Amino acid sequence: MKKQLELIVVLLILISIELDGCNEVTNTLTTEKKKFIGTWYKSNYLVMDLFSNGTCSYLGQTGTWDVRDKELILKLSSGYNPIFTYAFSDNDLTLKLTLTLDGSTTVYTKRGEP
Repeated sequence: MKKQLELIVVLLILISIELDGCNEVTNTLTTEKKKFIGTWYKSNYLVMDLFSNGTCSYLGQTGTWDVRDKELILKLSSGYNPIFTYAFSDNDLTLKLTLTLDGSTTVYTKRGEP
């Protein structure tokens, strides 16, 4: 009976360590996604709104957005689903997006949260 109790305690400790590690990954992802939330402009023209609920407006189209594997993924109502690699600068107020499809790059400036 004592060995069973010891085994249960060890298993509970291992499970709690594993769950704690999962929580850290979620917090990191949330922190990264927070950088994107806001209104983004290109040459003083509104181009993109990224909302905290995962919805977006991009070039006049509505849709959803997500960040995975260092990529910004948009799924737009038109069926266009661009995927971008990204780099932030200027205290996360400047965002350089590179379209993975053709390598074209655009720089956006953040002006606030929508």
